[in-house]
Amino acid sequence: MAKFPLYTLSGYNKVYHFNELFVARKAMEIKMTELICITCPKGCHLKVDEENDYAVTGNACPRGAEYGRNELKNPKRVITSTVRTASSEFCRCPVKTNGAIPKEKMFEVMKMLEDIELKVPVHTGDIVIENLFSTGVHVVACKEILK
Repeated sequence: MAKFPLYTLSGYNKVYHFNELFVARKAMEIKMTELICITCPKGCHLKVDEENDYAVTGNACPRGAEYGRNELKNPKRVITSTVRTASSEFCRCPVKTNGAIPKEKMFEVMKMLEDIELKVPVHTGDIVIENLFSTGVHVVACKEILK
């Protein structure tokens, strides 16, 4: 029986025979991204295979699979912040987006919010900025300020 030379792969403690080396190298080339799902408090540890149509493993529910795919393909975030008010009672009013916006637009939204001062009365759900970046998502007030 022929003996194959032995090799080691950097970062691995296992010794491979030559015929196993090809398989081990192929396994190392697969691009897997590890994420922690934030759609619920369970915090599943997801692995997303980018080369296999963003196949997700480690999720306990379908929402986790959707989160894993979307986080790598098109990450989005809900923004929460505050804006200045002309109120004598509250100097700031909490605001948030009523949906998710592209992650790369987060800092632009925060910059826009710096320049806004709300006039009283402010009602919960009042639109502060309408249709951010033509996404259909608005920045809305989250507090009732009457005076």
